[in-house]
Order: sequence, then C-alpha cells, then structure tokens
Amino acid sequence: MAIITLKCQNCGDNMQVDESREKVFCTSCGTQNLVVREGMGIDEFLKNGNTFLSIFDFQRAGEAFIKAVEINPADYRGWWGLVAVCTKNFQAPGYYSEYFNKACMVATEEQVEEMERELTEYVYKLNYEIENGVLKKFIGVFSNSHIPAGVTAIGDKAFEGNKNAGFVFAMPDETSGEHTLTSIGNWAFSDCKDLTMINLPESLISIGSWAFYGCSALTHIIIPASVTSIGVHAFQGWSSAQTIVVLGKANQAEADAVFGENWRIGCNAIIKYQA
Repeated sequence: MAIITLKCQNCGDNMQVDESREKVFCTSCGTQNLVVREGMGIDEFLKNGNTFLSIFDFQRAGEAFIKAVEINPADYRGWWGLVAVCTKNFQAPGYYSEYFNKACMVATEEQVEEMERELTEYVYKLNYEIENGVLKKFIGVFSNSHIPAGVTAIGDKAFEGNKNAGFVFAMPDETSGEHTLTSIGNWAFSDCKDLTMINLPESLISIGSWAFYGCSALTHIIIPASVTSIGVHAFQGWSSAQTIVVLGKANQAEADAVFGENWRIGCNAIIKYQA
C-alpha cells in the first residue's frame, strides 16, 4: 500500500492518502476529493469528471474533462463532458456550442446522432411546458423555437409577447415524416414583435382569434390549404408591408366563405390567394 500526499481541492490542506483509493474526504473541511495520481489515463479522468457531475461539483468536473481533452482531443467524450458541465448536467441554460461542435468533429455519425438527441431533449425540457400534446407555454430560455414532434396544439397565449421567439418551426415526426400540429390557440403569438419567421405545416386545421396580432416583424406568412378555420382579428395590426398567402383559395370571396370575414378585420397586409 503506497501513501501519497494530495492537496484538498477546496481548502488546500495536505492529505495523506492510500493511492489505491478513488475518493477521500478532507479531514479539515469535509470536502470529497477524487484521488488524482501521476500518469492517469483519459478513462480515469473521464470517470472522475462523471463522478463530479453526479454530485453537482461542476468546477471539478470541468477540470477533469479538460485534462481528458488535453490527453486526447480526438476523443469526443471529453468535449461532450464539457457540454454537460456547461449545462449543469443538462439541467440549466448554458453556452455549450463550442464544445459541442468540437465533439461532433471527432465523433462518429452514430455518436453525433446520440448527442443531438440528448441535446434536443434538454432544449425541449427547458424551453416548453407541454401537457397531453398541447404546448401550453414557450418559456424562451433559448432563442427561437422548434415545436417538438408530437405536439398537436399550441395553446392560448403560449408565445404571447415572448421576445425569444425569433423563428418558429414545427418539427415532423422522425419516423413517419408527418407533422402533428393541428391547431393554434387564441392569442398564441400575439405581440411577438421579434417573430420574423414561422412555418405552418399542412397538418394545421385551425388558427385562433388574435393569434398573430401585433407580429410586426413577420414579413409574410403562408396559410396551408388544410386550414378550415381562422378566428376573428387573427392578423390584427398587420401593415401593408406584410404579406399573407392563403393556399387552396382562389380569391377573397372563396376564403371568406370558409373562414368568414372577421379573420381579416384590422389587417392591412397584402393578402394573396393561390388555389
């Protein structure tokens, strides 16, 4: 049994430690320390980093993963560990793009797909409140929004006034390629003054009242032919600098016969019809 001297990573006091041990508690401050020996390989540093992640010691986890990438920058696991550190083990907002890009550069295609899947789940968890297929609230931790596959409805006031809704894109199901979004609620995007782009999928059936009221930065919107209902004042406040394209309708009379006239009350946008 060899005894080595280590400094506590918290208080700096010396500790006499059996080098065969993986962890030791400092007798001065009670902090748990991982035993770092000379000549440690990348797997040991990765293991240490993951151990620190599990006890929410993100500073030391970062130090361990940095050691790992110094030993072998071509091993994606060290970079991915730093992504986990930046996001507090995928529980909080954080800037991770630099490390994620480096991980992708050295990872296999399958490894990249797995990392992207985990990051997507992380973003969705922090960005949305979803209940029974209804997106009830866009929290907006991250700028822009990819509506998750499986969401069937955007609830009333879900995005109302949110400044992080720069563009909104409904994602199709990964397996079938089909969209699931069928309805947009009342006031759903009202007063989203920074919304510049949105795609309405062909699965969409209804748009609620005042849904896009005050979306002054949205230069154009395309209403798919699948839509059969648009609520009153849906585009209230739109100016002549904005364009609405209505698919599946040859003219205004045909559109009004389906939607009624009140959908375009208060809207000064250019409305184009394409049968």
